[in-house]
Amino acid sequence: MGDATWAAQDYNRRMLRFLAVAAAGLALLATVKRERLLERAHLVGVCTTYAQAADGTEWRECFSGRLSGRPSLKLNGCTNAGAHGNAELWHCPARLAANTTRQ
Repeated sequence: MGDATWAAQDYNRRMLRFLAVAAAGLALLATVKRERLLERAHLVGVCTTYAQAADGTEWRECFSGRLSGRPSLKLNGCTNAGAHGNAELWHCPARLAANTTRQ
């Protein structure tokens, strides 16, 4: 009986440890996504709006990240206006949602 009780306690400790590590990992992933840590660390490419016209069109500039290249806004109906320094300029016919990832 002593060995069975010890084995059950060991199993419970291992399961609790596994669940704690899994919960910490999920919390870390949620924080990285919510706070856009990869974009702010310049690990993935990011686009920002730098000019807006009264008719709703906007100019956006996209920068490449260390792990990925510049995002393309072609699928959103934007036209590439060329490179300016280390940024790629895009002219978009309508305002784009700021919280969507573009690849």
